[in-house]
Amino acid sequence: MRNKILLLLSAEIVLAAALQTYLYYFVSPETLVLNDKFVFGFFGTNNAAILVLSLGLAFFFTLQFRLKNWLMIISAILINAGILSNLFDRLFRAGAADYISIGRWPTFNLADVFIVVGVVVMASVKTNKI
Repeated sequence: MRNKILLLLSAEIVLAAALQTYLYYFVSPETLVLNDKFVFGFFGTNNAAILVLSLGLAFFFTLQFRLKNWLMIISAILINAGILSNLFDRLFRAGAADYISIGRWPTFNLADVFIVVGVVVMASVKTNKI
């Protein structure tokens, strides 16, 4: 039962990220940047490799739902939701739709924020900083 609730929560977060992307797409399409590469615009444009790696990472973080530490579970949900949201973008647009631009930092989207926050929380828990 607990895993079903966690998967549902993950699906809702994916939906939230996807909905925000679509809102930007329809409201302000000129702000969208299609990122056909992988992490922060690096690692090439091989969509098959990105697909396999994304699914593998999503599966790995889904396994983290079995942990007892709720911070680890929440971080796994955030990472998983970000991966899946960007993956859906890649499947339907041939790249992740990035729409947040802050100064000289590369353009990113809400799913990227989920991934970064999840990784920071997970690393903090693993190193006993939280």
